[in-house]
Amino acid sequence: MAIQTKANPAPIANGTLYSTLQLKAFKVNPSAAFADSALTSTATRLAEELGTTAAMIQIKSDGDYAIVIGDGHALDVDVVALRVGRVHSGLSGTVSGGVFTASDSSTVTVTQLTSLFGV
Repeated sequence: MAIQTKANPAPIANGTLYSTLQLKAFKVNPSAAFADSALTSTATRLAEELGTTAAMIQIKSDGDYAIVIGDGHALDVDVVALRVGRVHSGLSGTVSGGVFTASDSSTVTVTQLTSLFGV
């Protein structure tokens, strides 16, 4: 019979963002504010686009940025930037390092959050 030694995990420090469900949080900054107009609002279109992988989406009331919390296996900064960028601009484009650049040179920059405070 094998002998097993229990190893205690590292303690979670104050100020550390910790996920037990493989969730990741992202801040999405468009170069032009997200619009809001009834059923065609950006929030509605983003929810439809990211609905299968994002658990929560919120756009700041003035449209300056959005927070997306979702499946850490399916989402990373490039995937979120590409999907949000295409919905927001309605154009094709390229993505690199979490920055979607549309064919009209507008951008959407996505960063993975390391804290939920001060967002």
